[in-house]
Amino acid sequence: MNGLRLGLTFLTRAPLAVTELRPGDWRTAVRAFPLAGALVAVAGILALVPGALYATPLVGAVAAVATMVWVTGALHVDGFSDCLDGMHCNGDAEKRLRVMHDPAAGAVGAAGTSLMLVAKVALLDAAAVHGYAVAALWLACVFARAFLPLELALCAPATPGKGLFARIGAEVRLADAGWAAFLAGVLAVPAVVLVPDVARGLGVGLVLAGVATVAWQRSWKRWIGGINGDVVGAAVEIREIVLLAAMSTTLLG
Repeated sequence: MNGLRLGLTFLTRAPLAVTELRPGDWRTAVRAFPLAGALVAVAGILALVPGALYATPLVGAVAAVATMVWVTGALHVDGFSDCLDGMHCNGDAEKRLRVMHDPAAGAVGAAGTSLMLVAKVALLDAAAVHGYAVAALWLACVFARAFLPLELALCAPATPGKGLFARIGAEVRLADAGWAAFLAGVLAVPAVVLVPDVARGLGVGLVLAGVATVAWQRSWKRWIGGINGDVVGAAVEIREIVLLAAMSTTLLG
């Protein structure tokens, strides 16, 4: 249970007590990452539905995205902003890492993150107008995080032996990624059953999210020699956008 609580509190603000870590806790934690995505989705849906019903779908979409940012502690948003700043600085890997670790957001990071959040609001608004936003949001949040164990198991850290990413990655195995994928599939069943058409959009979205993730990770391997926490955090935001875009456009078409 300690590993499960660790997985939920690591990706959300869930008020769960985590005791001293033991060997194997991180393996259990990453298997629970899709469940953490479900918690984020529930928070977003609880803001989306009242906003859409009592105001407009756009208000609901804004409330949902804002709530999701709060529930995650802006964890992935921060990684996305840091990566944008690191991408657009001139210099070697050491300089890029230094810029990414700087707590102050640069102009590129701030502008790019704002546009990303606006895009997420627009996609949720489009889906909400046609009544598909709840299913799309649920699936996007769950599967965006289901990729994380695979990244941790396969991707080499930019700074071996240093940082939390390297520590977690050293413990995670491909079997853990398999368990996470299975859990994500189970969590997806209600949405697919209640909104059968969403399956087509989800299938397209998962393929595109996989392609986007591989391209993202390869780019950072070239730029800084590997992956770090900012890179995998930003990848969650990228996958959410890709999945929402695929499901929204497919369903609305």
